[in-house]
Amino acid sequence: METGKLEAGRVLFKALLEKEQFSDEEAAIRFENACSPAYWRKLNPQLNVCQSLSFDDFELNPSSTQDIKEMLGQLNREGYFSTSSPLIKGEIAAKMLLGVDNLRKAGWHEVWAFVYDEFWQVTRTLSMQKLLSGHLGNKYMALPHVVVHYVHPETGAGWTPHVDFSDREDRFTVWFSLSDATLDNGCIYIVAKNRVSSALLQKWLNMEDLKHREVKVLLQSTKALPVAAGSLLGWRGDVVHWGAISTKKTHPRVSLSVVYIKENTTPLPDELPLLQPECIPDFPMRMISIAKAVKYYNIHVLSLNKFDGIAKQLMDTFKEQNMNQMQ
Repeated sequence: METGKLEAGRVLFKALLEKEQFSDEEAAIRFENACSPAYWRKLNPQLNVCQSLSFDDFELNPSSTQDIKEMLGQLNREGYFSTSSPLIKGEIAAKMLLGVDNLRKAGWHEVWAFVYDEFWQVTRTLSMQKLLSGHLGNKYMALPHVVVHYVHPETGAGWTPHVDFSDREDRFTVWFSLSDATLDNGCIYIVAKNRVSSALLQKWLNMEDLKHREVKVLLQSTKALPVAAGSLLGWRGDVVHWGAISTKKTHPRVSLSVVYIKENTTPLPDELPLLQPECIPDFPMRMISIAKAVKYYNIHVLSLNKFDGIAKQLMDTFKEQNMNQMQ
């Protein structure tokens, strides 16, 4: 009986995914639009595509040497950092937030926002470069892992409690808030590494059953991290964290995240190609990163599945272009 119910659920799930797929005609149009920088500029004229913007123009409150020292101290103790106030100018975060809204209205998933310069540059400012090099080494690199999170007001929720990399050392996630992330709309919660024993964290990483008292320790060690738009958080790959449930009819919680890798660390095949952290990718590499995100995260974000075919086309097209440019 249980096996029958499980199989019926799988059939229903597959049918729902197929129902949401684009027609061949619409998929062809979307692929053509995706390959056109002019299309993206027209969709969001307040944002930029491959305009070589200055990183200096992004920061509202550049982090001082003392700020960097304090954030590095927090990273070493607790496994995460949080900027004490918004680092990025409010008008830039507002333009980016409008960009996400326009993408959604046009039927694109939010991850397509990484076609725009601003979505790469907000985590690559001079302050972030100093912080990340202090934590990961001067030769740290960026992974082509990008994602935009959109938590619907009142009914939405962030991802359930997890770690980003249970089996890969020396990876680091940077998270940027485009909107205010509050206790009511699903802000990030985190379990600081110095609040629980390494043995308990290892049980979590190994996905072992936890005892009642261990669960109580984890719950009481939780810290909420509400932040204003323009703020950044960051955490090690083995830090337990999640996005809470949105509990009130308020504004959506919108954010993005990217991943960096420590210097002299060998990447895995799905983490290639590595990207230079002090500059932003060209248009072909942006398309490859977005396509990889569709494939990488569609198990967590079901709305990405309808873009699978377009992602494969983009990967094939722009990988070939990159190979031709290298010859």
